[in-house]
Amino acid sequence: MSTFPEIEAEIHDQNQQRLSRARPRAGPAPRAPVPGAWIETLAVGPERPEELRQQIAAAYAAYAPALPTEAALVDQAIIAQLEIRRCHHLRAVLRAEKARSAEKRWREACEDDVGHHLRMFNVDPDMALTGLKRSAGGVRYLIRRWTDISNGLSTEGTVYGADRVEMIQMQGHSAVIDYLYLSEPAWETFRDCLATQPNPKQRDIEMICAPDVVPRSIQDRGLPLWPCDPEASRARLRAIVDRELPPLLALEAELRTQYEEPARAEAVDLALARVDKDERQLLRALKDHERSLAQAHKALANRGGRGFNTKYGNVWSGRPRRYSSMNTTC
Repeated sequence: MSTFPEIEAEIHDQNQQRLSRARPRAGPAPRAPVPGAWIETLAVGPERPEELRQQIAAAYAAYAPALPTEAALVDQAIIAQLEIRRCHHLRAVLRAEKARSAEKRWREACEDDVGHHLRMFNVDPDMALTGLKRSAGGVRYLIRRWTDISNGLSTEGTVYGADRVEMIQMQGHSAVIDYLYLSEPAWETFRDCLATQPNPKQRDIEMICAPDVVPRSIQDRGLPLWPCDPEASRARLRAIVDRELPPLLALEAELRTQYEEPARAEAVDLALARVDKDERQLLRALKDHERSLAQAHKALANRGGRGFNTKYGNVWSGRPRRYSSMNTTC
């Protein structure tokens, strides 16, 4: 028969065995995370993997993470710093390309503007002429064409084909035969070009003198339409050139000195001042990475004291966040 001390000792041994089975075995102490070689896989372009490895090693040495969550925050900070440097580099590349091609793009824009108004000559000659006179490049085109027409008039004594059409259009009128009825200067220019030709064709004479082509104001005067004195017609053509060319020379000098040359000199500054779609996306990405870096740094700096709070609890202590009860009344 067992005595009371023996029973007590047996119960004590059973309790110790039960506790030893319930208590988890103590494993090795957790080791501080060590920066791996994964950072080398992020190197692109001129970036050197060994430099990235040195940076993450320096960050681990500075922050000394003791938990996996802390190591993840260090990785987040390192990646954010890397992306921030890349964003600054890419923005510098974009701005260098803007500065390098600014004058070229400005010149191409001027050429496109002149080409646009030249195409409008067949649609609305008056508006096309007005648009060309608003830029130094457009005025230079008008000067060049009037000079060519003047030289042709001096050498050949008349104006043929496309030059005749453009001579009418550069006065702001349509050169289409069906529209000559609406413009007396256009009809007279066409007739004088025809009259100064050595051998004008009869069908061209009949066409230009048709009742549905001759302006009503000329028909009402009852003046003879044909034949015309070639010298008088040539003098009228020369008068048109002498009337149009000098004002264009003065206008070109004004537009070039007061607007074109300053705009060309400021093309680089204006190009850098504009934020295009690519740079806008890059700045947005830069802000995101800067925000990520600030969050990681704040979390690592708050490890002491109250720790870094998340939505579900305290990362460092593992204790859940306590919520105060709220009494509601219906």
